[in-house]
Amino acid sequence: RLAGMSTTLLVAKDEAYTVSTKASLPPLHPFLAAVFPVITIWSGNICEVTWVEGCGVVLVALLTATCMFVVGKRIFNTREQAALAVTAVMIMGVSYGFVDCVNRWFGQVGFPLVIRHYLAVPCWGICLAIVLKWIADHINAVQRMTTLANVFTVTLAVMSGCLMASAVAISPWIWEVPHDGELKAAGGVPLQCPAESPDIYLLVFDRYASQTVLAEQFNFDNRAFYKALSERGFETFPNSFANYPKTELAMSAILNMRYHGERVWPKCYYRDMLQQHVVGRLLTQQGYQYYHLGNLHNGIRSNPHADVNYQFSLMPTELLENLARMTPLAAVRPVVPDEQQTLDKFTQIAEISSHPEKKFVYAHFLVPHPPWKFDRDGFFVSEKTVGERSETENYLQQLEFANQQIVATIDRIRCNAPRDTIIILQADEGPELRYAGDHDQPLSERIHQRSGILFAMYLPDRKVGEVMGPSPPSPVNTFRMIFREYFGADLELLESRYFYWDAENYYGKPNLKKPCRFVDVTEIVTSL
Repeated sequence: RLAGMSTTLLVAKDEAYTVSTKASLPPLHPFLAAVFPVITIWSGNICEVTWVEGCGVVLVALLTATCMFVVGKRIFNTREQAALAVTAVMIMGVSYGFVDCVNRWFGQVGFPLVIRHYLAVPCWGICLAIVLKWIADHINAVQRMTTLANVFTVTLAVMSGCLMASAVAISPWIWEVPHDGELKAAGGVPLQCPAESPDIYLLVFDRYASQTVLAEQFNFDNRAFYKALSERGFETFPNSFANYPKTELAMSAILNMRYHGERVWPKCYYRDMLQQHVVGRLLTQQGYQYYHLGNLHNGIRSNPHADVNYQFSLMPTELLENLARMTPLAAVRPVVPDEQQTLDKFTQIAEISSHPEKKFVYAHFLVPHPPWKFDRDGFFVSEKTVGERSETENYLQQLEFANQQIVATIDRIRCNAPRDTIIILQADEGPELRYAGDHDQPLSERIHQRSGILFAMYLPDRKVGEVMGPSPPSPVNTFRMIFREYFGADLELLESRYFYWDAENYYGKPNLKKPCRFVDVTEIVTSL
């Protein structure tokens, strides 16, 4: 009887071994599960992510999956178990972002419950541990699931590949984006740094409309703010315009002191220009300390020539930022929230202003730009409150908050500054076409709304109107004028020209789903 039992056990053990080592399809699913989220996000931002960055992130994802698979084979009995464990980690990892979606929905409907990361992460970890334990205990079932996992992840990969192919088909000119020396925009402008060099502050307030646009299209009187600036020695231009009413286009033109060509290229082209902008390089060559207080957007996020970059995120690019937000990494706060970024930058400018070295400070604020974060008194607003207000009211309340902070920051700079300062306040673009009645306007009015911007400047010992010519001054000439007047540069001011595009999307941005060209709208914006 004992001999028979031993034989039975041996046969059962041999059968289990035979099943676990049975030849099957290679476990491709861990690697497909690693790359499909990257390709999906990349395909949705095909004009914003460079091929170098996108391919680099795909490679990192594959290497990560490979390392996890190698480690898994040392932990589990079979390669199939190790592979399924890696796939489980990958799929459950990118599914963690569902927590933010639920919280956002709760906020919009006014539900008091918020799922906190300190609760969500342990629950996620417990669920993952249960899945991994099941994989470890069910060798035979895992063996049979390999084909199913392959089919599932191949389906996901094919779907993401189709999205990428569709994006490339819609935007075939992304292959034509130039990658030559023009991107670095010749910076060989000889400067003569004076003995008493002024500090220079360029403070950009994203989508801050001109006084004229606010009065005519938002029914808002902003004269009190302009009066406060005038009382502090600023020259204000209530009917100013962006040379190009889109962030990357406008700022790359201003910081490289030149206009763009006829073609509208994808964003990655202008973001490369921003990374190598002439103004920052010239000033650092003159011994200036360059402080870059950027935001989440590539190109403005940080600058390689800056001495100090504001660190608001652990991730170097938007693509990695979006991927991190989908995973439990969101719990370790890889990015400072939008509202805190705004407050931090105002605080840091006040601190920087007292530093003794000569300095160039570039700060880009996402106010009054959405998402809506503040009311007019600076209190945070809930998703529910935002939903109950109109877009116009949300915009104006955030603009009033920005006004208070701008005036207070100017006072701190003027109080702390160890030398003369040049302070430039401006917007990169006007408001998007997202407010009540925007799409009922004729094209000329839409262009006027998108192009009308905040523009005010304080110059020590000079008058803007005298050195920049007829009002309103053109933003592309800002640093041409500063380098000519304060650094002895032989730079002529460019003719004031303003541009739009021959194909706009719903929000008034260039429609990059088709070949797009710039259209000179100088006469349109200046005649209204």
